[in-house]
Amino acid sequence: MKKTYNKVWIIMIILLLAINIYGQLPPETPWNNPYNAHKNMDLPNPGYLETVHDPMFGVDITRIGDKPALTGSVLHAYSKVQAWNSNMSLIWLGFNNVLKGTDYGLFKTIDVSMKDARWSNTEPNIRYYGGGDYLRKLDVITEEVTNLHEFSGYGPVTIGPWEGNISADDRYVVVTKISGDAGVKAAVYDIKNDTVLGEKEFPNRFDWASVTPWGDYIVINEFDEGEFDEHGFSGDGATNLYDLNLNFVRKLSDRRAHADFAIDTEGNRVFVEMCDIRMINIETGEITDLLPKTKYTKGTCEGTGENPWICGHASGRNFGLDGWILISAGYDKCHSCGDCDGYHNLTEIFLLKLDGSGTVRHLGFTRSSFGSYNAEAKAVVSPDGTKAIFTSDWHHGGDKGGIVDYVVEFNPKGSHTISTNIGEGSGSIELIPEGNTFTEGTLITATAVPDNTTAFSSWEGYISGTDNPIYFRLPKDTILTANFTEAYALNITVVGSGHVVPSVNKTYPVGTVKTITAYPTNGSEFLGWSGDISSTDNPVKVTMDADKNIIATFSNGTDIEETIISNSNITIYPNPASDNATIKYSVSKESKVRLSLYNTMGQEVDVLVNKNQQQGEYSVAWHDSYLTGSPLSNGVYFIKLQVDDNFVEVQRFLINK
Repeated sequence: MKKTYNKVWIIMIILLLAINIYGQLPPETPWNNPYNAHKNMDLPNPGYLETVHDPMFGVDITRIGDKPALTGSVLHAYSKVQAWNSNMSLIWLGFNNVLKGTDYGLFKTIDVSMKDARWSNTEPNIRYYGGGDYLRKLDVITEEVTNLHEFSGYGPVTIGPWEGNISADDRYVVVTKISGDAGVKAAVYDIKNDTVLGEKEFPNRFDWASVTPWGDYIVINEFDEGEFDEHGFSGDGATNLYDLNLNFVRKLSDRRAHADFAIDTEGNRVFVEMCDIRMINIETGEITDLLPKTKYTKGTCEGTGENPWICGHASGRNFGLDGWILISAGYDKCHSCGDCDGYHNLTEIFLLKLDGSGTVRHLGFTRSSFGSYNAEAKAVVSPDGTKAIFTSDWHHGGDKGGIVDYVVEFNPKGSHTISTNIGEGSGSIELIPEGNTFTEGTLITATAVPDNTTAFSSWEGYISGTDNPIYFRLPKDTILTANFTEAYALNITVVGSGHVVPSVNKTYPVGTVKTITAYPTNGSEFLGWSGDISSTDNPVKVTMDADKNIIATFSNGTDIEETIISNSNITIYPNPASDNATIKYSVSKESKVRLSLYNTMGQEVDVLVNKNQQQGEYSVAWHDSYLTGSPLSNGVYFIKLQVDDNFVEVQRFLINK
């Protein structure tokens, strides 16, 4: 059920949208493996206050932090610490640099010693910070300092520490005292009424504490000395909910990963965690996976570059853009095992839609080496969600430099055209979206479609290789060529109760060795192959040196599966599929929906959807190996739709690579 915002929150959103009416958001696209774009990421490293345009993603990147132009530290604080003030007119960088929010030039430096400072969420000129035993506020225009409350013995007062925030209406904050390597004292302070609501000693030092943006809970990310799980996170550690009096409410998560708060597309208050990326409904505890999982195990080099471990930082500071969160993610095949495939910790920034669909808005690569903590992007999103500040040493491409801050924003300079061409053989090329002119940043899908006598063989031009379909963006006007080769038809006829994979009659390039497999249904038996081959082997290999007509014969049995799948409202396209497919289904009323993938042995391979959904039509993308952690073998699978635990529909799904 959609939550009701308080008046201050609504006013903030209206103000942000009004001020940033010209801000643009990148187009929505499905998440896809970023490696194909890696070869196009070279850009010159801009100088201080210079901008370079990335035509691949249609974004401008401006260098805003540099020495000796600025004093002291030149880096923003963290992904969860807002760098922009509430109306985006100012940016705080380092310890005392105030930049202009328009051209990013230096506005002023402030010589005030501040500990763990935060911008006000409602007053553009105010910053809250710790000063000795006091929580204080500073007017950055007049530089007037006001002592709000003395926390005796806390010096230095911290907010969180380091990762805490003030509620969106500037009313509640958690102040903390760190006691060496162990022990924390925390207090919940009501700024409006100058009242301490709760105070508590924690014998074991925790990582951070924060009030939620809505001022309803205190969330504490707690350490412990338990065993570590396969991802390297503490198995017994937890992120816990407390009330405003610091009374324990319940465990929110069994992780201590990087995380931030946000509002999902249905208006629910959620906690979004990294590594793997998931969101937790703060009220119900329901967990929704936001991007495909990996079977990554810490210290073990497994998997391929097609299924990287996605880890990094989350930023939910976009109070004016519900339904999205900013991710600055490293794509790491082997993590602590080293640079296994040349794409070690390739870091990308994107807005991730909070609905479990895997929909993103790309802001491009950070070009950071990720070689040290300071070099990690730790991107923070602007209040309206249209910009981000990130850190980079510009390691990949262009001129390497020091570790400084950059602003990235979507600013397409126009459109580029793609001309399609058939090289060898005969066939056609289909583009999604249709047409041949595309705005910068648009994700394009190209599929080579052979005719009845040919098969696809390779791409030439901007994209090369044999993948089909392919996914890419246009940095310039481009020619894309598809080559086809002579092919022979494989025609399979089924007699009796059973299935054969591949089940669809199609053509294959000359010399292709194709494996065909027979699957009897319940109660039947595979009897053998006839026609152009004669064998009882199963599976059997066929060399395509001519048109092949093959008959698979089964005994008759009770086809229970056929009975189950009749009249299903599930549609799968394409079916059979090789690497990608779209599953569409409908929900007749608000229900708990579970959409699962099963093999022929009745084993659940993975869960595509598991959450409450409103009445309507839905679609979900399936990508081979993204969900399961390793590629699935060719064969028959089943997509099962379960509604409110008592209504099941099943549709057969064939994988044929």
